[in-house]
Amino acid sequence: MLRSTRQGDSVVLLVARQEDVFLPRELKEEEARAVLLSEEGKEQLMFEVPLNDTGSAGLGISLKGNKSRETGEDLGIFIKSIIHGGAAYKVL
Repeated sequence: MLRSTRQGDSVVLLVARQEDVFLPRELKEEEARAVLLSEEGKEQLMFEVPLNDTGSAGLGISLKGNKSRETGEDLGIFIKSIIHGGAAYKVL
């Protein structure tokens, strides 16, 4: 839009701030402490992570799969790291 304005012409520029803040919503007490115990007694934590304004930004986590060295059995997918500033980082 500004590119179509001829040099020397005047423009009116309105700068506005979004009024609604999309912070992670506060979870109910029972949801916030969702801890599950699996058959093997391993602790599993469950979080609700709201996405950033652009869904293309993703969750902001790096995943890693693992297999047993002895049996080759699939051991699952694990969170390797949480990317600083990503959606998951903001929940912590």
